[in-house]
Amino acid sequence: ITEYTLPDPLDQPEGITGGPDGALWFSAAGLGKIGRITTAGVFDPPSGFPSSGIAGAGISDITGASDGALWFTESASASNAIGRITTGGAITHYPVPTAASDPSGITEVPGAGLWFTEFAANTIGQITLGGVITEYPGTGAGPSAIAPGRDGALWFTESGANSIGRITSGGAITNHFPVPTPASDPSDVTTG
Repeated sequence: ITEYTLPDPLDQPEGITGGPDGALWFSAAGLGKIGRITTAGVFDPPSGFPSSGIAGAGISDITGASDGALWFTESASASNAIGRITTGGAITHYPVPTAASDPSGITEVPGAGLWFTEFAANTIGQITLGGVITEYPGTGAGPSAIAPGRDGALWFTESGANSIGRITSGGAITNHFPVPTPASDPSDVTTG
């Protein structure tokens, strides 16, 4: 394991993903920035890309998308948005319709846009590559991470309900599967 010290100790990295430029992109929740590090360990640019100008914007998760950009969630009430950043650093924000919904996890389903969780609103959101947002309420409690499944649906964690949920690409929430260990707080999920 090789560790690379962040340029600012207040960055608080959370999500990380590979970018189309061969670098790694990460969310720096503490200062509301998007960071980029090369595989040689160089932070470029050293100070990152300010997301919204809101310190503590709460950038939670980040993912690469088929449009060649990276998409991220801004969970803080002051920002409450889905963001898109190009590899050149141009950022666009899309406000989430439900106020203070706490967008958390985000993933893409090719042909069906990007899907994200709204932790505080107990909702799953969908955003097209053009920025149109649709919300689907009815999760358990506290949806956190989300990932596409091999069955064509999306699977998400419900930390407050201690379960795993399933939503179809048409927006129907079809199942909630309880985690056997009480109060286990499931927080992340990935395609197996």
